[in-house]
Amino acid sequence: MRPAVLYCAPDSLRAGLSAWLPGELPLRPWPEVAPAAGGGPPADPRPGAPADPEAGLEGPAVLLVEAEADLLARAAGVAAGRPGLVLVAVGDRLPEASLPAASARPFAWLPRDAPADVARTILGAAVTHAELDHAHAMTRSDTARLARELADLTRIGIMLSAERDTDILLDLILAKAREITVSDAGSLYLVETDAAGRRHLRFVLVQNDSLDVPYKESTLDIGSQSLAGHVALTGQALSLADAYHPPRGAVFQIDPTFDAETGYQTKSMLVVPMKVPTGEVLGVLQLINHKADPAQRLGSPADVERDALPFPPRAEEQATFLASQAAVAIANARLYAELRTAVKSLEESQRRIIQGERLRALGEMATGVAHDFNNLLAVIVGRAQLLLRQTRDPDLTRQLDAIEQAGQDGARTVRRIREFARTRRYHPFRPVDLSQVVGEVVEAARPRWQDEARVRGVVYDVRVEGAPGPIVSCDPGELRESLQSIFVNALDAMPGGGLVTLTTELRDGWATCAIADTGCGMAEAVRRRVFEPFFTTKAEQGSGLGLSIAYGAVTRHGGEIVVESRPGAGSVVTVRLPVTAPAMGPPRAGVEGAAPRARVLVVEDQTPVRSVLAELLVAMGHEVVVAADGREALACLEAGAFDLVMIDLGRPGLPGLDVVAAARRRRPGVPVALATAWPHQLEPGELGVAGIDHVVGKPFDVEGLAAVVKAAMAAGR
Repeated sequence: MRPAVLYCAPDSLRAGLSAWLPGELPLRPWPEVAPAAGGGPPADPRPGAPADPEAGLEGPAVLLVEAEADLLARAAGVAAGRPGLVLVAVGDRLPEASLPAASARPFAWLPRDAPADVARTILGAAVTHAELDHAHAMTRSDTARLARELADLTRIGIMLSAERDTDILLDLILAKAREITVSDAGSLYLVETDAAGRRHLRFVLVQNDSLDVPYKESTLDIGSQSLAGHVALTGQALSLADAYHPPRGAVFQIDPTFDAETGYQTKSMLVVPMKVPTGEVLGVLQLINHKADPAQRLGSPADVERDALPFPPRAEEQATFLASQAAVAIANARLYAELRTAVKSLEESQRRIIQGERLRALGEMATGVAHDFNNLLAVIVGRAQLLLRQTRDPDLTRQLDAIEQAGQDGARTVRRIREFARTRRYHPFRPVDLSQVVGEVVEAARPRWQDEARVRGVVYDVRVEGAPGPIVSCDPGELRESLQSIFVNALDAMPGGGLVTLTTELRDGWATCAIADTGCGMAEAVRRRVFEPFFTTKAEQGSGLGLSIAYGAVTRHGGEIVVESRPGAGSVVTVRLPVTAPAMGPPRAGVEGAAPRARVLVVEDQTPVRSVLAELLVAMGHEVVVAADGREALACLEAGAFDLVMIDLGRPGLPGLDVVAAARRRRPGVPVALATAWPHQLEPGELGVAGIDHVVGKPFDVEGLAAVVKAAMAAGR
């Protein structure tokens, strides 16, 4: 703190006071309360802008004022607004009636004839009081400033911690750092680690008040080749009055590339690390060219050289504090982003699990209903086929054909209902080129997206992209049907025409086919339900089973379907299949030639199904014995030999597999055929282990039934 200064007013008062003054404190005139030139009244005081530079009151002062009423009042008014300024009235007497308010009364009154030692004592006390008052005022001012700065930093910290968008957060960090340090420009770098584990700085943001500086992404090595790299390496802040003239012996240097490319002139720099409490440096703040006025522009090198100021120590403290808050905010934003990604992934996994469980439950329910339904269809189709063999009437034949076709269509509907539940286990998988399958899908649908669309005046642009491959093992028919359902949905999403792109590639170890359209897109609520059976947005034009069946087929192949869509932005449906698929099953060989007469044991608990199957076999020329349950079947086997045993596994009395095993013991060479509505339910290996040689699908097909009997007879021979 500066020592107190003695002033007097008017200047003529100095005469005769020298005996009172300590030698080291000379008297100086106080212009603010001096009389105006020409003997007029005193000039008005000018608080805050005195003519004498020393009167700026950068330190404590004592003002000796002649005890004249007007002059004393004016001096008291000046002193009232200046902490550390003490008034001492000098005169024969004080004008009591004209004294200012008690809060602005003079500190002391000195008569002109006061002894020198008394005057020195009073003036010494006044000086001490002025110094103490000034020190107290400075403390109050510093405390208020610190409180404001702390409030500003706290407010900024709250803003940073509340922001979750990383891009907005980084922009806010740099803007607030420049604001509190009054910086003309600034840049921000983040520490990143590449795939090889090497750390570097990525330049992510630039701000400049004086020039429009374009952002150009770049990276810096962490090291002393640049100021930001040096600070990231050491974790210590740097403050330079002139970045191009660092202190002697400095190991760091400025990278001039930015100034050379933009034409901006860097002078003073404050570079601070953004460190979390553990000490890890997440990034670096570079603050450039401190200035006195935030509105000032430093548009030219001359402006920078003239007006750019060194950063004060307090700016470094504030910037360091803010940088630590920024580091925590960045770390939290990253954790929040990772958490959101993890939650989204978890939600998607849960959705797939729920979808799978829903389909499984529906499949189990459908299994029981469809079993009985297929038995009914077997009777309808079988009776129709029997009647067709017995009539030559064209009208009756036509009606019976219609009945048979309706029954077969019903059976296919039941199979489709089962498909989405993923209950089929065996497929004749074989290796195929995924790109070839996609090409076949596009060609098969060409009449729809080209010919029919042209009639409606609609144009579709269908593009197939990707080199031949990848090769996957699959059921080609199922895969084509699945991709065609997705492709047709893409066309339906563009009733006015548009672009559909089918892209195949090998990505992350998966064979992928992405089908993208430029259609209307889907709301999130619709996207989540696209694979639900019977859910459709096409009203009566859609069954709601196409994508459900595609979902089941792709899942059975060990793959997955991902749908990305937004309203108005189109959709992308990606099918991912493993390159290594399930093992291929053996092909089923056909049997040629006419079948000889066979003796067949039919084991079926449903009387209508048993009857129609028996009659179909009899119509083919075979001898048939029927059994309603397992015990009756074993009794028949004890009584005589058979060329074929045809059995439904769901037998009352004895379980179906027990009947098969008992039949094998009693008649080791007899072939066994399984009559089932789900011919693909068992793998070929499982069929062999169970002792089953052939499979007959329900409802029965005359040709298929004849082929099974023929094969059994050939094997028996």
